[in-house]
Amino acid sequence: MEAENIENNLNLINTRVESFKNCLTYLGHEEDTTNNSEVKDACLIILRHHVEQFHKKFDEIRKSVLHSIVDDRSNEISQINIILDKALSVFEGYADKAERASIYLLRSKMNDGKCGFRTSKLCEDYYKNLFFMYHKNSKETSGDTLEEIYMTDYEEEKKLHADDNLAKRYMLRLRKDNLFKSTLGKIYHDVNRDAVSFMCEIIDKKQRKEDEIIGFMKNLVDVEIAQAHLEMQEESVVKNVAFKDAVNVDKVMQQLNKYIEDKTLNAQKHWYIVYKVFSTKKWLSKETQTKFREQINASFRQELKCSNDDFKKVDSYFKNTKYADWDPENPQAPQCCAEYKEIAMKLDTEFISEKYAKSNCRINGASKIEKFR
Repeated sequence: MEAENIENNLNLINTRVESFKNCLTYLGHEEDTTNNSEVKDACLIILRHHVEQFHKKFDEIRKSVLHSIVDDRSNEISQINIILDKALSVFEGYADKAERASIYLLRSKMNDGKCGFRTSKLCEDYYKNLFFMYHKNSKETSGDTLEEIYMTDYEEEKKLHADDNLAKRYMLRLRKDNLFKSTLGKIYHDVNRDAVSFMCEIIDKKQRKEDEIIGFMKNLVDVEIAQAHLEMQEESVVKNVAFKDAVNVDKVMQQLNKYIEDKTLNAQKHWYIVYKVFSTKKWLSKETQTKFREQINASFRQELKCSNDDFKKVDSYFKNTKYADWDPENPQAPQCCAEYKEIAMKLDTEFISEKYAKSNCRINGASKIEKFR
């Protein structure tokens, strides 16, 4: 839109410059021939009107340039300046004091335009404000549609992924790839997603296309929508007393409940296997069996109680050996070793950080995952 406004105003100025020159030529001719005062006065009225319109059109171009990232057209304005400046010098011979001041101001505007307008009287936050103006416009014009597309895609991706968060991460990754593969997206990535640096880099380049800029902002909003959905946290149902903060305890308890229902966990001693797996994976913040039992009983006391006595009755072989090394063929292994090993490995496979970490978190290591890349 701004690029179109600039183009239209430049065409109008060029047309008016020709009219201005022709009117000056006719005025000079009139002076050299009949020297009719009424004709001369009419010419001067027309010339003054042209000057007023030059001011107006250059002001409109400046506004369009300052409110866009498109090419500032400084080369075209320089060419206009060369032609119009000569004509203005001729007109100055007919101008009064106020009109000469107006001509001086018009020349200042043209000189400003030769440098792209952005060199004059820019506020400190100009580049940042320009970035967020485009960003805001994109959210207002495309945000609702992009949100609807996201939700439609999400329903499809949920069917293809074992976990909702994995679907959301996949969708975010696709949208980031789409953002960063474009020319402007690569620049945005290379300047570490800094709005000011990005705008400076873009404005320094010539022949920018506004549709590319609008497309980039639309892709950026699309990424932000996906990021927001990934970071959404449902209100916790289960109070966390034993796990690290990054663990989604609600999801852990939901999965353990499924194991109770399908009889994977069907004896109170089996809770020790669960404890062993989570302890080995370092998912527990409280390295005490007491806190773990408190956590389990808060959810499953009625279905399958977790007791200190049952933990004590677990054979020392399981306590002193890593669950990955439990071996039914070992003479020291209890008869239930094969059953315990099967349960442990099932838990080990299921409970991975990618599925049970809270959004944008890792259970072990850095607490937050970088939002972009």
